[in-house]
Amino acid sequence: MARKSSGVINIPLDLMVEILEKLPTKSLARFRCVSYQWESMINKFIVIDSIMTRRLNQPPRDPHFLFKRHWFQPRLDHIPHTILSYTYLYHQVTDEQQLYHEEIIEKEEGYLMGFQYARGLIGFCCSRNDQFRIHNLTTRQSLFLPVTRLPGSLFYLFGDIQCSIGVHFLFEQAICINGEIYYIARNANCTHVLVSFDVRHEKFSYVQTPGNLLAYHHHEDLTIVNYHGKLGCICRNKVDVDMWVMQDAKKQEWSKITFLDMLQSLPKLNTRFAGVANPGGEIVIVHQPHLIIELALNVYYYDTKQNGLRRSEIQTTSPSDLVSIRAVMDHVENIMRLKFSALVKSFGILDIF
Repeated sequence: MARKSSGVINIPLDLMVEILEKLPTKSLARFRCVSYQWESMINKFIVIDSIMTRRLNQPPRDPHFLFKRHWFQPRLDHIPHTILSYTYLYHQVTDEQQLYHEEIIEKEEGYLMGFQYARGLIGFCCSRNDQFRIHNLTTRQSLFLPVTRLPGSLFYLFGDIQCSIGVHFLFEQAICINGEIYYIARNANCTHVLVSFDVRHEKFSYVQTPGNLLAYHHHEDLTIVNYHGKLGCICRNKVDVDMWVMQDAKKQEWSKITFLDMLQSLPKLNTRFAGVANPGGEIVIVHQPHLIIELALNVYYYDTKQNGLRRSEIQTTSPSDLVSIRAVMDHVENIMRLKFSALVKSFGILDIF
């Protein structure tokens, strides 16, 4: 008598992992609820990291935008000359089929400080409780970091690492390239400097910049970008736009590219360089980065190879008194659960205990 088949098919683990890596992020999030075994397998960082790496290497997509909306409360009678700023943060996906707005900051939490983005996660500090929060834009999960005992509230992500270059204050959103975090800061002498932090070796360093490059920062005409895996600094004057590219990070050797025709096709006022869309290399420029009167946002893409400019229009939900806009060039969906142990293993930044 033939034995009846049980109908169970045993799939090798390596084949199952390969199949999971090809699934959409939303499907992985649902499959994680099937069983503890599935959740454990999907949560393995080899799966999550490979998904994010594959999607970062896909053809360039339009950037995603984070809208930070402000409302101003009239001054209080018992506290003269006081204006309280309330902040809401929205995440907008440019794909029309996935267009949605998510409220991340509650009104009672005050305004946002120290915004940063990395691999589908955003980090920021709320003024009311002065705690740093990490928020996953895909799972919509938030995690508050413990209050640090270190002096200051904006530097504890580096844990107990001693800063060898002295006290300095971060001014702009940082970018990470090949394990190095770059950002513009101001030192104790009120001089603008370009700083790098080596994540692997936990070391701060000053970056030597060519000429008077950092002088542009006084006029908000300097933006640091990731240009084809190299540090780029875009600066503009009234005539043209220059981009300095650090060709050798160890020797800190720079080269300059000048775009003579870029500004001729751009609006004269309220434009800001948002970054570079990788791996295509288009420079992204946002019009009206702070104040929105109409329900549309104009985004320009400058092709550095063809010297061509194209325009895209992004619809917003409603006008506001004041809107700050941040463009994210390399957004990826991240299904990682926010746990301290997970963040330490994946990012290595939470050495705070």
